[in-house]
Amino acid sequence: MKNLICYTEISALLAFMPRFATSCVYYGLSLATSGWKGDKYLVFFTGGIGELPAYLLAIYILSRFGRKYPLFVYYLIAGAGCILSVLLPETDKSGKDISIGRTVAGLIGRFAAASTFSGTFLYGAELFPTVVRAMAWGTCAFFGRVGGIVAPQINYAGKASGYTKMPSIVLGSVSFLAAVLVLLLPETRSLRLPDTIEEAEQIDISGGAINNTAAATENEMGIGIYNLGLSPEENLSIKL
Repeated sequence: MKNLICYTEISALLAFMPRFATSCVYYGLSLATSGWKGDKYLVFFTGGIGELPAYLLAIYILSRFGRKYPLFVYYLIAGAGCILSVLLPETDKSGKDISIGRTVAGLIGRFAAASTFSGTFLYGAELFPTVVRAMAWGTCAFFGRVGGIVAPQINYAGKASGYTKMPSIVLGSVSFLAAVLVLLLPETRSLRLPDTIEEAEQIDISGGAINNTAAATENEMGIGIYNLGLSPEENLSIKL
């Protein structure tokens, strides 16, 4: 536990917040679905079935463009969807009902929030060194459950206060904050997973490279090597 606290003074705390935001925004939007315009059954079905392509698309995007910047974009889209779902006008100048725009914005936000689940599960495991990975990932999961607990309370607070727009604005703000914090984390795509806290601390936030010769060789060859309890040379020969 002491090692975990030393390493997480900055980086891990930044990793915990996006996991909290993912669950909070996702469940908050899911609970808000019943209040959107349109047939409530169709809207609920569309929101649920829309998560399937979100998860499948995330597999390609995360493997092609890395973890950090796709998550940044996903959080921005989710936050914008939350806020636009209550701020877009319900009627145009002629009085025509255009409230469907709010529903579409909310569904897009939910699509993006579902995609962040794929990213945070993968990213959380790659950020931490082997010596604390299980404990740190479990802590990330804990913060995610806290987000799931907080989400319905935010919705209830909006109904109790009479300010129905408040929950979506709060959820959008949480998502925007997570987007900013993700930019402060290192990129982990194609990196050898760090074994020790010292190796994890050497990950460059801007480029994501671990400052050692073996990792540099692996990155130049485009190889992500996962530790098998062998020496770097033995791992490399197995991967080749």
